[in-house]
Amino acid sequence: MPYFDINIDDISNNINEYVKDVVKGLNKWKEMKEKRENLEIPIQEYIDWKLNFRLESEI
Repeated sequence: MPYFDINIDDISNNINEYVKDVVKGLNKWKEMKEKRENLEIPIQEYIDWKLNFRLESEI
């Protein structure tokens, strides 16, 4: 699996709701990925979460 790190700390406070929702989604994805890598959740739970994840905002 490729390694990458997204730094979202310096995103301006003046961004629209969709972008804020995407940032929340990325943070949640990172949290779930770390849980999977640390064996805190079963792989099936991680896969189910990924398949069913939806952003709150509509495009």
